[in-house]
Amino acid sequence: MEACTLRDTATVGGILGDGVVVIALDGPAEATVVGTRIEQSQRAAVSSFGGNTALGSSTFVCQSFDIASEAWMGRTPVFEDRGAVNCGCPEATTPCVAQSYALAPPGNLE
Repeated sequence: MEACTLRDTATVGGILGDGVVVIALDGPAEATVVGTRIEQSQRAAVSSFGGNTALGSSTFVCQSFDIASEAWMGRTPVFEDRGAVNCGCPEATTPCVAQSYALAPPGNLE
């Protein structure tokens, strides 16, 4: 994902509410987010459930928390910091923090 703006991400059926979600369901999952602004996600700006996620030159503003980092299906999430990623509210002026809340990804979203 490059040069995007995501705003007001809401939950789906009361689940998640993250701007970007990377889930390693049936195998490895990877995502790169650069030059992107994520604002006011109901939960996290970015979450990874066992995936590899590269973040660079992005701004995450006013989420419940910055980055969700959760193990899934025996896979540990990996975040690559490509620099210039800031978080905060009302302005993104501090480095982002990846943290675990021992959450599970959503089930089938049919």
